Amino acid sequence: MTALGERYRLGGVIGAGSFATVHRARDERLDADVAVKVLAENHSLNPEIRERFIAEGRSLRRVGGRHLVSVHDIDQNERQQPYLVLELADRGSLRRRVEELRAGGWRATAADVLAVARPLAAAVAAVHRAGSSTATSAPGTCC
Repeated sequence: MTALGERYRLGGVIGAGSFATVHRARDERLDADVAVKVLAENHSLNPEIRERFIAEGRSLRRVGGRHLVSVHDIDQNERQQPYLVLELADRGSLRRRVEELRAGGWRATAADVLAVARPLAAAVAAVHRAGSSTATSAPGTCC
């Protein structure tokens, strides 16, 4: 595992996009598994993108709620890349769960769709009310 300061030990990559990479990590102080989202180095040099990344972390922290991951910490690494330490939501992706169910012959009913859509809509609405963009809610990151 790679160290991130004295507190976090980065493990494998669990997600990557054009703006950031998310690592599984260990919070040594809390003795807990977490996710660490690190802004890409090239974007860390852009003051506007850098501040938006930090502001979204703060906004997500204020919003809270059972359908959103919690933000535990915001800091920057030795290369001046800001990062967010997030609750580790490791139950898999909605896509994977649906694919597994479909492989067994399942077909979604209207009630199934609503069971997913309602909490997702509530989370997006809460983030929107807080004044944050939803750039961190990419298709593969929900549920």
